[in-house]
Amino acid sequence: MGRDVLLLYMSPKNQNYKTQTNEGAVRYLIKEKETPDCILALCSETVRKKAVVEMPDGSTCTTLEYFRDALRRVGIPEERLVVIEVPDSMDDEKKQFQAISQLLEKINEGDTLSIDLSGGMRDTAMLLVTAARCMRDLRGVETRRVIYSELCPDGTSRIHDSSMLYNLFDLITAMDEFFSTGTAQKL
Repeated sequence: MGRDVLLLYMSPKNQNYKTQTNEGAVRYLIKEKETPDCILALCSETVRKKAVVEMPDGSTCTTLEYFRDALRRVGIPEERLVVIEVPDSMDDEKKQFQAISQLLEKINEGDTLSIDLSGGMRDTAMLLVTAARCMRDLRGVETRRVIYSELCPDGTSRIHDSSMLYNLFDLITAMDEFFSTGTAQKL
């Protein structure tokens, strides 16, 4: 039996909110009784090294340190967080392929995947979806959930589940196979 893996791109914490987008996604999965056994987190240099989060005691820490502390508070051991170091800008396709390659090294055949699309730049969602499709085809990884954590004005977060939209990829692939080969097996 494989692990339950959460794939995410970590965004810097915004001081105007009580929570961080990725933290909201983790809390949601715990509530749904799908606590991640492994969290594969693409973390930019800013997230890893820049102390931007103000703590209640007046000290500051990085977003990564804040997220580790948030995981501890919900009972997830620190060793479940696997940091994939990426640059601050992922606009170079070579860097995107390197990130996918690093993710593939950390995934095992039979793992199930949840994807948190909350963090990162606009093209990050495409990067995570592409990585998930590679994981499916190369490692037999099933994507169980695709979620997005919206930060609300009151400082909390609301989760949106886009899993059905993600599953349309399978329908499109099946239709393509049907039209190109006449085989309806995938449909």
